[in-house]
Amino acid sequence: MEMKKNPFGFSFIFILGIVCTLSSCCTKKGCTATDGISVIRFENFGAEEVEHISVETFQKDSGFSNRTDSFFASAQKGYSDTAEFVLLLPKKLSLGNDYKITLLIPGREEAYFLNKFLINRRGCNNCFPYRPASDYVNDLVGYSLNGEPINGNEIIISK
Repeated sequence: MEMKKNPFGFSFIFILGIVCTLSSCCTKKGCTATDGISVIRFENFGAEEVEHISVETFQKDSGFSNRTDSFFASAQKGYSDTAEFVLLLPKKLSLGNDYKITLLIPGREEAYFLNKFLINRRGCNNCFPYRPASDYVNDLVGYSLNGEPINGNEIIISK
């Protein structure tokens, strides 16, 4: 009596197992992303200039006319020996809005307009053979400050 070979032999099941394992493989590492702005750096300002700051949120591309939110904050001395102050925002600023940052200096105000955020969408983890939509993160690569394009991954306002 002749034995028939099983078409679903060991090699087929082994290959199927490897494919299933690899298709569900997506390393889970924490990725640094810029889905919002949590810090604004001020360079070459005096402490009295960044003590009272107004942050206004505007609808994107509204020409800074449709305000949707605002709050007040104060910048802190940076961690380095440079003339730097850091504004730690109480809530992240969305990259999908425009912002007016106003320094409320006694006797005058200085306004800075932030908009046109440029983001690079990238995959975070090593996924094979596909990448789920939840694995993509946004990196800030540029923005506009008072109409001037700035390249960088953090918001810096210089005097």
